Amino acid sequence: MKRAYFATEDLQELENIEAELEQKGIASEHMHVLTQAEADASERDLHPVHSILRRDVVHQGIRGALVGGFLATLLVTATYALGLHQTAGSFPYVLLALFIMGFCTWEGGLIGMQKNNYKFERFRSLLRQGWHVFFVDYREPEAVTIRTAVSRHPRLRAVGDGSSLVNPFSNHESR
Repeated sequence: MKRAYFATEDLQELENIEAELEQKGIASEHMHVLTQAEADASERDLHPVHSILRRDVVHQGIRGALVGGFLATLLVTATYALGLHQTAGSFPYVLLALFIMGFCTWEGGLIGMQKNNYKFERFRSLLRQGWHVFFVDYREPEAVTIRTAVSRHPRLRAVGDGSSLVNPFSNHESR
């Protein structure tokens, strides 16, 4: 799915656009608000970004899994290439490979807990200035509906686009 980002200083504006998009058939679970005023957003029935998704846990966890998968594959390949599986059997090496992959995934998640989500990093200065970032995930046929609805809200400005998918090979998202 594609993702469109919009910013405003007015939570009421976000409440209005969200209600309008819901009436037009955009699912509420596809709309979120990134804000430092999470309590105010929740009071208005807006959908703030969950705290775990504000962190880079998923992105870094996938990276860790990729590294772990590579190391596990290397271990199993070396085990068979060197004939070690004939002396001790395959089970200990496969178990060690699974442990390595799990550990790397876990470690990646821990690293991600200490970083901001790479998709939201570009909005840090806006958030510090008191702005709220609204984003909606959509399929291509819904793009016109979203553009039309947003055009009726002059205090809402487009601040970027991207994808709802996590790219483990990227440190930033397109503007």
